[in-house]
This record gives sequence, structure tokens and C-alpha cells, in this order.
Amino acid sequence: MKRVIFLLIGVLTIIGTIFAWPKIHARIEMQTIKQEQKKIKNIPVSQYTPEQEEEEISVVSEKTPQESFLNHLPSLVPKEKILQVPFICQNPFQDKAGWKWHDESCEEAAVLQAVLYFTGEKISKNQAHEIILNMIAWQKKPEHFGTHKDLYNYDLQKFIQEYFALDDGEVLWIQEIDKQLIQKIITKGFPLIVPVSGKEITNPYYPYPGYHVLTVIGYTPEKVITNDNGTKRGEKYPYEWEVFLRANKAAKGGGIVITPKQFLKEKLFSYSN
Repeated sequence: MKRVIFLLIGVLTIIGTIFAWPKIHARIEMQTIKQEQKKIKNIPVSQYTPEQEEEEISVVSEKTPQESFLNHLPSLVPKEKILQVPFICQNPFQDKAGWKWHDESCEEAAVLQAVLYFTGEKISKNQAHEIILNMIAWQKKPEHFGTHKDLYNYDLQKFIQEYFALDDGEVLWIQEIDKQLIQKIITKGFPLIVPVSGKEITNPYYPYPGYHVLTVIGYTPEKVITNDNGTKRGEKYPYEWEVFLRANKAAKGGGIVITPKQFLKEKLFSYSN
């Protein structure tokens, strides 16, 4: 009888461990991420200075704007670097009620973070909410996309360029990215808007397996640093390079760089209709 009881206890313990392990593993991962985010805070932060970039961005070339941009990236990069990109959660209010508005707002939030980096504008959660809703309303117009949908590749490029009335060549879709290229783009002083697979990215705070878009803002030798707008805990969120690049390829790869010649603050608030 005792053997049967011990056997049952053993079986129940194993079953309990199997079901509990995902939560235990997630908690361990969350603690690790928190420690890494604390370390990231010690990395010197770089701010956008358009005067430093103007000469190279405006180079007249027979090549495409993308080729000109890539050809003017630095050959040497520092060991680590991070840009001062404001964090905007795709649910700006960061509460349960806000998700009814912003369950599919990752593209808009990722773009907004990059735009705020260039404008230097500081906005409230309510302003972020309204701007994201304006972006969605713009997409739904028949003359644009006619619906609010996942924005892949050139649709995302088209949205950014047309919504903010940017010129040809100011929004670049880079079809393939790797560790070295990301490091060079960040060193140059530009954040990168990147699609990833939620399933592959394995963020314990972002359990959704589908298409996701976030903003790359920095790097270390071991990690790519993001503002992952899919979670309120996503500011300066680190991912292992291998995991991040795999998740990017699973979402059709590539990323977007905005290279504005003149990004007026007024553009951020002028599309309310």
C-alpha cells in the first residue's frame, strides 16, 4: 500500500512539474531580463543630432537612396551603443482596458518611437493613444489600405512615407539585416524598425505567437537592445542576437530606417482626420 502511495505521489509530482515548468522558466527568464536591463542603463546614451548627419544623408549619387545610405555606414563600430529613443508601449495606457484599442498597434507604436527620436518631442500617454488611433484611421481610408492590417515590407514603408509626407528615399526598406549591419546602422545614429515572429522571439512578457514589429535602439556584443513596444516592460529590452535574427527571418526579414532630411514636429500632430 505504501508503495502505491509513494508511486502516486511521484507521478503527481512529475505531472505537476511538467505543467508548472513553463511558468517557472518564464519567471527565471524575467529575473534575468531585469538584471540585464539594469546593466544596459550604464551604457552611454546617444541623442539624434541632424547637423552631424546632414552632409552624408544629402550626398548626391547615381545610386539608389538605400545604396547611398548603406555605403556611408561606418566601417568600425564601438563595442556597445544605445540611442535615446523614447519608449511607447503599443497600449500607451499600459492597462487592461487599453488593449481593446491597441491589440494590433505594434507597427504604429514602433514607428512612433522612431519618429519621436527624430523630433525630440515628449508626449503624454493620451497623446500617444490619439496619434496611434490617427495612424490606424489613416490606414482604413479607401484611398490608402482600406483596412487596418499587418503591415509587411513595403506596405510598412509606404505607410510611413505617405502618412508623414516624407520624400522618396527618406524611408528605406532594407531587405536583409544581420548583426554587423544593425551595429553599423545604430552607430550611424539611426534606430531600426524591425518585424519579428512572436513565436520565435520568446519574450515571456509577450506571449502572442503572431507577427510583431518593434524598434531596435542599441546593441552589446551578446545582445540586441530594443524598445519592444509589445509590453509595458519592453523599454531597452535585450534579445540574444541568434534568437532575434531568427525571429526576424521568420517574419520575412529586413527592417526599415527613416532618414529624414527635415522631420518637422508639426507632422506628428497634423494628421487627425
